[in-house]
Amino acid sequence: MRIAKTLTLSAQVRRALAEAGACGVTRYRIAELVGLTQSAMTRFVTGGGGVEMATLDKIGAILGMTLRMNKAKVRALAKQAPKPGRPAEKRTREARHGTS
Repeated sequence: MRIAKTLTLSAQVRRALAEAGACGVTRYRIAELVGLTQSAMTRFVTGGGGVEMATLDKIGAILGMTLRMNKAKVRALAKQAPKPGRPAEKRTREARHGTS
């Protein structure tokens, strides 16, 4: 059985930018529309830099992208979370008192 690898959000945006390019809309045109320089867009696309969330929102809107939450993953994460008011890990006596 093959398990599909989930792409990061930035990887999904990069892929969508490439698909837009294949449809004739260059990433430089999109950069212009969202207020990025061509070099900033190139850094983002090549993984050499990030962009602000507001810029990602604009890119996503231009490309018609939406974000969906996987509720099953969130529920599983909630089951693993420590109870409120309890530390995630118990500290050892040495860590508490600074002794070795």
